[in-house]
Amino acid sequence: MNLLKSHNEVLILVCTYNELSNIKLMLPLLCEHYGQVADVLVIDDNSPDGTSSWVQEYSQYNDNIKLLVRNSKQGRGSASRAGYQYFLESSYKYIIEIDADFSHDYLDISRMLKLKDKSDIVVGSRLVKGGSYGNYPLRRVLLSNLVIFLFRAFLKIPCKDAVQSFHLINKNVFERLRPSMLSANGFSVYVELKYLATQMGFKILEFPIKIQERTLGESKLGFKDQVKSVVMTLKNIYEIRKKKNDRVVEYRIR
Repeated sequence: MNLLKSHNEVLILVCTYNELSNIKLMLPLLCEHYGQVADVLVIDDNSPDGTSSWVQEYSQYNDNIKLLVRNSKQGRGSASRAGYQYFLESSYKYIIEIDADFSHDYLDISRMLKLKDKSDIVVGSRLVKGGSYGNYPLRRVLLSNLVIFLFRAFLKIPCKDAVQSFHLINKNVFERLRPSMLSANGFSVYVELKYLATQMGFKILEFPIKIQERTLGESKLGFKDQVKSVVMTLKNIYEIRKKKNDRVVEYRIR
């Protein structure tokens, strides 16, 4: 991948699929508040609603915007890995990942940046003192807590909100934990990332955030998808534990 060097040291990653209504609002806000220190990479899975076309047009008037369009819908885990690889091959020192649907408060990026030199990974957490689920419906809160409990119980991750995708990661993490070492699908990739990172000795710092239910666009998690996510959680726990030793050994051999 041929990447240009940037004078900014931070890359903000936004993965999208049919997020046109949200990305039209999100990108101008990110550029307004962080354009002096950060660029924004949008990875879109060829959204049929025209998300990538709008981002491409917007990027012509704003040098902070980078766009990577993939041929088809390949899932959030795959999109994040592509973003991590782009980051690894670039000149940026930090990557921040934020959801496109405003479930994360973009203003919290300022708080995250103040903590960037205090830990290898900084995580916006719902589960530390001061954090909350905001206006999430009760069924979503219960499901999320169940998934988090299962991951923590079986993987012993020293991070209370390991499934959280709102995080800042130092370049030194991916210089050792290569994106290709991650294989989990969906949001489990964020657990896998934090699990392997701590196995390699990297430190994680959590700070409190309040997340919100999306107001624009359609949720990617229907009831059947939520039930499926619990089943996939158990499967991913098994796969992460099974493959962990091989991947850590592979890293040590390099």
